[in-house]
Amino acid sequence: MTDQLRVYFHYHSPYSRLALHILTRENITERIDFRLYTLSNSAGEDGPPAPVRTRARMMYILQDAARMTERLGLSITRPEVIAPD
Repeated sequence: MTDQLRVYFHYHSPYSRLALHILTRENITERIDFRLYTLSNSAGEDGPPAPVRTRARMMYILQDAARMTERLGLSITRPEVIAPD
């Protein structure tokens, strides 16, 4: 049996996005077998579950993601807001 790296990814997590960037930039995805697993909240909501979605925690995540992004030499932008039809 071949070992396989399991990568768990949440579409709304900046940490997931940065981890995938590192794996790709370092060509790890070309050198080892890996499988991407997507995660979602049980209620299908965006972001962390309500018990951990405090203002202080969300501010920390935003600041930490910005720090990590800068350390990797990347730029960070907010997504464009698209009005619903």
